[in-house]
Amino acid sequence: MSNNLLLPDELTIQTVSAEIIKLRESSAKLTSAVTLDASGLVSVDTAGVQLLFALVKELKSKGCSVAWQSVPTVLSDTAKILGAGEALELT
Repeated sequence: MSNNLLLPDELTIQTVSAEIIKLRESSAKLTSAVTLDASGLVSVDTAGVQLLFALVKELKSKGCSVAWQSVPTVLSDTAKILGAGEALELT
């Protein structure tokens, strides 16, 4: 089983309630090293960063290590503005 988790193209206040369910279901079976693929992410806001923080925290609580793939500028910039880059392990 692949331990890659493809993020959606939008993680905003309008989409997080639906996306959190999908991401939790997708991440439930993941073990050990997990790669979060953000290659398709084009829109993210504070709610989206909070969702990603919760996802990373949940994965780590299961003993998973988390790596990022193809982090777009919109995510790194938004996380940096919010002071969440280190918590998300983007830096």
